[in-house]
Amino acid sequence: MTVTVTVVVTVTVTVTVVVTVRVPRSSIRCMIERMQGKDIPGRTSQSPARLRLRYIVALSGLATLAAVAHFLRDSAVSAERSRAELVNSAGAQRWKSERIRHSLHLLCEENDPWHRRDAREEVVGLAREMEDTMARLCRDPMPERARAVLDGPPWRLRESLDRFLVEARALAALPDEELRDAEPRAILLGLSGPEGDLLGGLDELVRAYQEEGEDAVDRLRWLDRALLGAILAGLVLTGFLIFRPMVRRIGAEMAALAESNQNLEERVSERTRELAAAKEALQAELSGTRRSHEELKLLLDAAPDALLVVGADGRIAIANEEAGRIFGYPLERLAGQSVDVLVPPAKREAHKAHRAEYARAPYRRTMGAGLNIWAARADGTLFPVDVSLSPIETPAGPMVVAIVRDVSWRRRAEAFRNGQAKILELVAVGCPLGEVFRALGRFVEDAIAPARCSILAFEEGEAVRLAAAPSVPDLEGTLLDGVSHKTAIACARGVEESEAGKSAGCPSCPLRPEVLGAGDLCLTKSTLVLSRAGEPLGAICCEIGRLADYEDERVAAIRASSRLAAIAIEREREAAKLRHRDEELRQAQKMDALGRLAGGIAHDFNNILTAITGYAEEIASAISPGDPRREDARQILDAAGRAGALTKQLLAFGRKQILAPRVLDLNAHILETCRMLARLLGERIELVADLDPASPCIRADPSQLDQLLLNLAVNARDAMPEGGKLTIETRLVPFPPDASRDPSLARSGPSVLLAVTDTGVGMDAATRERIFEPFFSTKAEGKGTGLGLATVHGIVKQSGGEIRVSSEPGKGARFEIYFPCAEGAPEPKSRPWTDRIERPAAGETILIAEDEEPVRRLLVRAISARGYRVLAAATAREAIEIAAGPDPIDLLLTDVVLPDIAGPELARRLREMRPGLRVLLATGYAGDWLRDVGAASPWPVLSKPFSLQELARKIREVLEAS
Repeated sequence: MTVTVTVVVTVTVTVTVVVTVRVPRSSIRCMIERMQGKDIPGRTSQSPARLRLRYIVALSGLATLAAVAHFLRDSAVSAERSRAELVNSAGAQRWKSERIRHSLHLLCEENDPWHRRDAREEVVGLAREMEDTMARLCRDPMPERARAVLDGPPWRLRESLDRFLVEARALAALPDEELRDAEPRAILLGLSGPEGDLLGGLDELVRAYQEEGEDAVDRLRWLDRALLGAILAGLVLTGFLIFRPMVRRIGAEMAALAESNQNLEERVSERTRELAAAKEALQAELSGTRRSHEELKLLLDAAPDALLVVGADGRIAIANEEAGRIFGYPLERLAGQSVDVLVPPAKREAHKAHRAEYARAPYRRTMGAGLNIWAARADGTLFPVDVSLSPIETPAGPMVVAIVRDVSWRRRAEAFRNGQAKILELVAVGCPLGEVFRALGRFVEDAIAPARCSILAFEEGEAVRLAAAPSVPDLEGTLLDGVSHKTAIACARGVEESEAGKSAGCPSCPLRPEVLGAGDLCLTKSTLVLSRAGEPLGAICCEIGRLADYEDERVAAIRASSRLAAIAIEREREAAKLRHRDEELRQAQKMDALGRLAGGIAHDFNNILTAITGYAEEIASAISPGDPRREDARQILDAAGRAGALTKQLLAFGRKQILAPRVLDLNAHILETCRMLARLLGERIELVADLDPASPCIRADPSQLDQLLLNLAVNARDAMPEGGKLTIETRLVPFPPDASRDPSLARSGPSVLLAVTDTGVGMDAATRERIFEPFFSTKAEGKGTGLGLATVHGIVKQSGGEIRVSSEPGKGARFEIYFPCAEGAPEPKSRPWTDRIERPAAGETILIAEDEEPVRRLLVRAISARGYRVLAAATAREAIEIAAGPDPIDLLLTDVVLPDIAGPELARRLREMRPGLRVLLATGYAGDWLRDVGAASPWPVLSKPFSLQELARKIREVLEAS
C-alpha cells in the first residue's frame, strides 16, 4: 500500500513539474492574453530554475524512500513466507506421527497379509519422510524458541523423534506371529514413557514458529507506518516548498482568467443570442414548410376523387391515396408512371394524341358527363370515370392537374333506381304478385350478378315459393340474417308438394360449377322479408358465385330487394284484406239495411199486432167455449204470435233486437234447454251434452240463448233426416284460434266455447260462405224462411261473441261459438208471476200515454174492465197537462216512442212533478234507446205485442213493487 501511494504521488508531481517548468510561456495567463489578442513579450526570470531544482530534490527524496520501502517490505515478505513453510512442516510432523501409530495398529490387528504389507510399507515411508523433514528444520535458521524445543528440556524433541522412529521401524519389522503380542506397544507408542513427550513437543514447535511469524508481522506493520509517515512528511515539505509559490502564481492568473472569462461570456452570450434568433427563424420557416406539405398531403388524401399531377412528359408527379385505391397501384409505384397506363389499351394511342393536342392549348375542361369514358386498373379491369383537367405553372414547368372520379357506383345506382322504380310501378298498378316477383328476381340477379335468387312468400301457416332458381343448395343450414329458417323451408317444401304450392319461374338457369366457376366457393345468402311491424313476410335466398363477390353493394342490393318484396307482399295482403273488408262492409251494410228495415216496421207492426192480439183475446173471452168462432179467434191469436216471432227474428239477424243480458251459468242453462230440445229432435236423433265443469259464466240474454240453441238444433235435425247424433259441448279455450287474422278479434284472457256438432249431410264450401245470409236456405220452397242461421249469427254478434263453422259434404257440420268470459256469480232468475197470488185492483188510477188510437182504446177498455181508473192521453203534452191536475195518479203506462216527447223523458218529467209515481214502459220497438239501456232501464219495459193477461200481470207487479 505504501509503495503504491508513493508511486502515484511521484508520477503526479513529475507530470506537473514537466508541464510547468519546461513550458513556462504556455501558462494559463499567457493563453488568456493570446485569446484577447495581446502581444506577450519574452520573460526572463530565475523562478523556473529554482522550481526545477526543488522539484528534482523532492523527487529524488521520494524515489529513495520508495526504493527503501520496497526492499524492506520485500525482504519481510520473503522471511514471512519461509516461516510459513516451516510452520507447515512442523505441523506435518505431528500428522505423520499419528499416521504411523494408526498404521502400526492396523498391522497388529489385520489378518490379511497383503494389508499387512501395505501397512509396513506405509510405516517405513512415513518414518523416512519424518527424518527428512526434521533434517530440513534443523538446517534452516531457526528461532531461539524453536531451537529450545528441539534440544532443550523438557521436550528434547529431536531425541524423542529419533526414539519414536526407531521403535516404529522395529514394530514394523516384527514377524506376523509376534505382531498380536506387540499391539499394546503400538498403541502406547509416543504416548507413554520417554516417548510420551513427542506429540507435545511437536505442538510446542508449531506454536514457536507461529509466534515468531506474528512478531515478524508486527515489525512489518511498524515499518509500513514509519515509511508512510516519512512519505507524508516529504509530501508536506514538497507542498510547502514547491506548491506554495505555484499556488500564488495560479491565484493571480485565475483572477485574470475570471476577468477575461466574464468578457468572453458576454461576447459568447451576444453571439449565442444572435445564433438562437437565426435558428428560431430557420426552424419556424422549416416548420411552416413542413406543415404546408403535410396539410397539402392531407388535403390531397382527403379528396374523395383521385387527383393526379402530370408533367409535360406525360408522367405522374403527384398522386393521392384515392388514386392509388381506384387504380389499384401503390402510391410509390404510381409516381413516375406514364399516365397512359391508366387508359384502356385500345385507347392509349388516341389518348397520346389528345394529350399532345391539349398541351398545345391547355384550358380547364370537364370530361365524362354524358360521355362513356373508361379507365384501366392495375389488374386490367375497366371502370367508368369522369375526368376534370386544369393546367398549372410550376417551377418545374407546366403541369396538368387531373381529377378522376369513379362513377361505377353512380351507374349502378341509376340502374338500381330504375329497377326499383319499375318494380314499384308494377306494385302501384296492381300487377299480380307472381309478375312482381319475376321482375324482382331479375332485378336482384342483375344487381348482384353473377348470382341466382329464390323468393319465398310466407302466409299464415304456410309458405309459398313464388319465384325460385332451380336449385338453392344447403337451405337446411342457411341462416336468414342470423335467424334459423328451417321451419320456413319445411313449410315451403310441404307446400311445393301440395296443391297449394304456387311457382312463378325466375329467368335463371340451373346453377352448375361451370356457371359459378370451377373451384370457387358457392355462397348462399338469405334475408328475411319483414313488414313495417317486423313480421316475417317471406325470404330472399341468393346464390353468389364466389365468396369474393359478396361485398357491401351486394348486401345493400339484397336488403333493398327485401324491402321491395315486403312492399309487394304487404300491398298484396292489404289488397286481400281490403277485398275481405269490402265484402264484410257490404254484408254489414246489407244486414244494417235489413236491420233498419226491421226496426222501422217493428214499431208500427207490433202496435198493429198488439191491437189484433188484444181484440182477438177480447172476442175469444166473450164467446162461449162451444162456439166455432172461438176457434177462429184462437187462430187469429196464433197467427199474430207467429207474426211477432217473425219480427223478433228480423230484429235478431239485423242485430236490432233489445236484449236483457245477465250473468248466467252456461252449463246449467244448456241442461235446462236440452229437455225441450230432446222433445223437439225426436227419438231418432241422439242428444249428447259434453259440458266442461271448468267453463266459467258468460253474459247473455237467456231467451236469446234459448233461441240460438233452438235454431241450431232445428237446423241439425233437418240435416239428419235418417237420424244421427247431436252433440252440445262447452270448453274453456283461447278466443278464437284464428283471431290473429283480424286484430279486432283479439281479446285478453280465455273465452268459453259453445260447440254444436251434428252427423248430418254436411255442406260444401259455397254453402258455407252463404249460410249466415238472411233468407238463404237450402230447403225446398215453403219449408224454410232462411232466417234461422242468420238469426243465430245476429244473436252471437249482438252478444259480443264470434261464430265459426266447419263442414264437409257427408261429414256433418260443427258450429263453434266463442263467448267472452264474465266475472261474478250467476244472477238468480226472477220468480214468474204465475207463482204469485194475483190480487185484484184496488181502484188505482193509471195514466195511459199512447199515440196509436186502436191500441189506446184497447188499453183503456181492458184496464178499466179490471177495476182500475184510467186517464188517457194521445201525446206527451196531454199527459203532462193531466198530471198537473188534481187527480191522483198511481201508475204511468206510456209508449216509448211518442210524436212530441219520448216516453222515458215524459216519465222523468212526471216523476219530478209526482215523486212517488210508478212507471211502466211499453214499446213496439224503441230503437237505439232501449238497445243501449237494456236491462239497465230505470223502469220496467213491456214489449209489444203483449196479451191482456200479460199486461194485467205486469201492471199488478209494478204497483206492488217496493
